[in-house]
Amino acid sequence: MAESTSEASAWTLSPLQFRLLWGDAAGAQFPTELCAFGDEKYDTADHQVAAENAELTRLRAAMTPAKSEAIAALTRPRYTIGLLGLDARKPLSDTSSHVRVVSAWGGEGDHVIVVRQKPGPSPSHGGEVSVTRSRLDTWTDDLVRLLPASTAAGRLPADANVPFYDLPIDVEVLRQVSADAPKTTAAGVFVHEKPTTCGSIRVQVGSEVDGRRPERLTIQYRDIDKDGRYLLVIDTPGTAVGVDDAKMASSMRRAVNAVKKRYDARASAEWG
Repeated sequence: MAESTSEASAWTLSPLQFRLLWGDAAGAQFPTELCAFGDEKYDTADHQVAAENAELTRLRAAMTPAKSEAIAALTRPRYTIGLLGLDARKPLSDTSSHVRVVSAWGGEGDHVIVVRQKPGPSPSHGGEVSVTRSRLDTWTDDLVRLLPASTAAGRLPADANVPFYDLPIDVEVLRQVSADAPKTTAAGVFVHEKPTTCGSIRVQVGSEVDGRRPERLTIQYRDIDKDGRYLLVIDTPGTAVGVDDAKMASSMRRAVNAVKKRYDARASAEWG
C-alpha cells in the first residue's frame, strides 16, 4: 500500500491475514459485511493456533506507517459505511455476484480507507481482501461505483412515510416494510416486487472503542427490471425513493450527516 494520501495500489490480504490484523488492533467489532474466514484448513486446533501466531508475527514485521494508519482508521473509525450486494436472480450459494465492502474515516486527513472482499467459495467464506485509499470528498460517489450497476432511477413516486413492522430475530429486531405499503409508491417495491440486484448499506458514527454506543442507520436498495433503482431509508419515519447514482451518493452523505447529529446530540445529553 503506497504511503500517500491519494488512492493507492491495493494492499491485498487473505481473509485470515485481515482477521488477524483486525484482532491485533483490539478495536471495534469485526465488520458484518466481511467474511472473517476463507478456505484455510488445519489438521488440529493446536496447528491452527501455531499457524495463526506465526502469520501474525510475519504481518507485524511487514507493517508500514500507511498500513498501520489504515488498520487504525478501520478499527477505530469516526465514520463507517458498509455495503452488501448480490444478484437476487441467482441462488445464495452462487457467490459470484456478492459485493462486500467496508470503508471508514478515522477522523483526520482527507482520505478514507476502503476494504473490498472478493467472493469466496461459500456465503460464509470470503475471498481475497483489498485495502485502498479514496478521497474523503468523493467517498460516497466512489462507493456507489462498487455496487451492481444501475440503469436509472426508479420511476414510482417517493414515499416519505413508509409503513414498517418489527420482526424479532434472536436478541435483535429487524424492521421490514409492511405488506400495507402501496404498490403505487417506491415503498411498495420493497415488499411487492422481485429485484434483479439488491443489498444494504450500514451508516455508522462512532464505534465500541469510543466508550459510548455508536449510532447506526440502515439503508436498503433494490433494482427492478425495466424500471430502475430504489432506496429505502429504515428510519422513523422511513423514506423510499427512486435514485440514480448521483442521488444515491448524495442520500448516503445525508445519512452520514443525520447519524452524526444524533450521535452528537446523544453524547451531549449523556455527558453534558
